[in-house]
Amino acid sequence: MARFSLRLSALGAVAGAAAFLMGAAADAAMPIAPLASGADIVHVAQGCGPGRWRGPGGWCRGPGWRPGPMRRCWRGPFGRLHCRWY
Repeated sequence: MARFSLRLSALGAVAGAAAFLMGAAADAAMPIAPLASGADIVHVAQGCGPGRWRGPGGWCRGPGWRPGPMRRCWRGPFGRLHCRWY
């Protein structure tokens, strides 16, 4: 019984050391980013450009766009095209 207890404590020590080393390696993998933003960062409104925005379905919309029926299409199991208006 003493050998089992010694093996279990040695296994716990090895597992603890491995966890510590993996945590130290993960800490060095990604440095902390600076909090101040530089002048080289360009802010873009939703990735569509100036005066535009993301509408339904993720498409870029601009001035003069008005909502209307949307069509979504997909291919069925045999390659047939199915479309539905929303």
